[in-house]
Amino acid sequence: AARNPAYKTTKPDKAAHRIFRLMVLFQMTYPGAPMIYYGDEMGMWGAKDPGCRKPMLWPEMNYQEERYLPSGKKLSESNPVNPKMDLMRYYEKLIRIRNKNQALKKGGIKTIITNDQKSIYGFLRYQEQDSIWVVLNNSDQKQAIQLEGFTDGVYIDLITDKALQARDKKLIFILDPKSGSVISQEADRK
Repeated sequence: AARNPAYKTTKPDKAAHRIFRLMVLFQMTYPGAPMIYYGDEMGMWGAKDPGCRKPMLWPEMNYQEERYLPSGKKLSESNPVNPKMDLMRYYEKLIRIRNKNQALKKGGIKTIITNDQKSIYGFLRYQEQDSIWVVLNNSDQKQAIQLEGFTDGVYIDLITDKALQARDKKLIFILDPKSGSVISQEADRK
């Protein structure tokens, strides 16, 4: 923050939370062991010491509003402090998806779509008969996604639980801004 005066250490806004959720989705579906720093799952915020060492947020507790930055500078507007239970449920869902699918835990990876102009990235995670497709939209626009090489049939977006229909070896769907899909074949759904 000292070297970058534009760096915000205050409570994240809705746009920042959408970006954060997209990063969590990537972390939980990409190879490697996901790491959760305590409080991330509850929407805690902060920066370098001492702002990164705030007490954990618990749903049964009431907290005073944040009125000062860790530097001692008074905020122009106080920030309510409360756990983001919707974020906690999102983490729980992604962890369940990861734990139920061996391809996400131990599988190989293959890039299936990249589009820098549209800020789209997608990859296939696979192990034996288990396949999971992950597509991320890092843009600020809704994006129509077309993936090829699919067996015709029903697939499921494990994030939204929506059914997707593959036809003529193509799977076509819409991704909201700063969002992603984790797709499995309906017959393989666990």
